[in-house]
Amino acid sequence: MRKLGTWLVGAALAAAALGAASSANAALTSNVMGASGADVPGLYNPIVMTSLSGQAFDLQSLDLALGPLNPPGTDTVHVTGDFGGGVFQNVDIAVGYPFVTHTLNWVGLQSLTFSPLTPQINGLGEQFWGYLAFDNIKYATAGGGPAVVDFEDQIAGGGSFLANERDSGGMHFEFWFSGIYGPNDMVDFPTGNIPEPATWGLMILGFAGVGAMLRSSRRKAALA
Repeated sequence: MRKLGTWLVGAALAAAALGAASSANAALTSNVMGASGADVPGLYNPIVMTSLSGQAFDLQSLDLALGPLNPPGTDTVHVTGDFGGGVFQNVDIAVGYPFVTHTLNWVGLQSLTFSPLTPQINGLGEQFWGYLAFDNIKYATAGGGPAVVDFEDQIAGGGSFLANERDSGGMHFEFWFSGIYGPNDMVDFPTGNIPEPATWGLMILGFAGVGAMLRSSRRKAALA
């Protein structure tokens, strides 16, 4: 009975640790914007970012991820910087889960354009493009200096959907459709099951207990 009790304690600790690991999703640290760059099948409407003042702006970096309705994995967004006078610069950025900071250091931009994501087919056989998620956009203008768009001033939840455009933090966004998503919208931005340090400790303790019990049982069996 004592041996069974020891085994049950170790097994319970291990099971608890595994359960904790499976639910330890990394939460969002702030509200984010998910913007769709497509209109209806066959009609593309890229996401365009400009300054509210109409001034040229410098873009240091921004955080990008796949937004809601996107399948797991990665996709590629084609980013075009318009510097005026027919001068453009392009870069292809791989996006997935979770957010990744991309440093561009582009100076003197008139606009920044993001291509639609790869078309997908939903369960009803309909084509859709999903959402590209933005956060922590670090930029500067000649009159306003450096600033960050982090969407903290926006309201999270389904009521925040807005078609065609959105202004935030001195920047203007044009797109087909968007929503603001907050820290509680885990389903929209899955980041994987990441065991925290305390969870790792619990797992190790649980498995160590099971292992010790098994070794003790083997020694007793050998002596018998």
